[in-house]
Amino acid sequence: MATKIRIPQTKEEVTVDWFNQVLEPEGILVKSLEFLGDANEGRGMMSSLERIRLDVTGDRSLTIILKTLPSDPNVRSYVIKAGFATREVQMYTKIFKDMEAFLASRGVSKEKFLFRHPKCYFGMEEGVGESYSMVLILEDLVSSGYEPWAESIRKDLDWAHTAATIREMALLHAVSAAYGIVNNVDSFLNLYPFLLDLSSKDDNVDGFVKAGFEAVNTVFAESEESMPPGLKEKLKFLETHVVAIIAKRAAEKNRPCLRHNDLHVGNIFYSHQNDSVSAVLFDFQVST
Repeated sequence: MATKIRIPQTKEEVTVDWFNQVLEPEGILVKSLEFLGDANEGRGMMSSLERIRLDVTGDRSLTIILKTLPSDPNVRSYVIKAGFATREVQMYTKIFKDMEAFLASRGVSKEKFLFRHPKCYFGMEEGVGESYSMVLILEDLVSSGYEPWAESIRKDLDWAHTAATIREMALLHAVSAAYGIVNNVDSFLNLYPFLLDLSSKDDNVDGFVKAGFEAVNTVFAESEESMPPGLKEKLKFLETHVVAIIAKRAAEKNRPCLRHNDLHVGNIFYSHQNDSVSAVLFDFQVST
């Protein structure tokens, strides 16, 4: 009889035996583990991130991120109530798997067209309300050759990093839109009710728009000579009319797609290889 999988509630419950139980479907056998410390590195407080090195069969090591609820009881209660944690678990264990299976069913290369996000080795949630608990075992992007934007939030992205980010955003939107077309999805909220229900009526939308375009304009002011022709004028038009456009689109029957909704430099890592930049998006707690 299989042993029931339990979500660790303390660090002491994160053991070699537990890892072997949950990683068995991945064909990973753990021999020993080492806690390497907090992986948040000051970038957020909506979850607890522990970096762990696993020594596995084949004389190799695998470094992962163990993501659980935040330790602060007030933040923990807010994250549960707002649905941030369950949304993150479901994005990795349901939506991303659905998108990958969709591409495979169409004979499309996921290496070329699937948006880059951390590999999820295991995800689980249980309970409701204050008894809710969750855990994710995710790829450690640092050990995979990625790193945060070197300037952190003190400086906006340059054009190369902006372009890499836009590419991953576009793939997320395009793959999910194609999924919606093929499967006659009227609303992803109907298909995945755990997604965040945002609308242009949100009181914060004006602030989001203002802050977003200030950041975009700062980046382009430093890279104007490398901007595609006409992009500056189109962005200015969009800045002036975007709220009205959102309101108009919200009233129409639109082609749905998935959105990250919290895409700032703290939620993007970059790889720099062969004089090119690639991006990976993470932290999907407010996706819709």
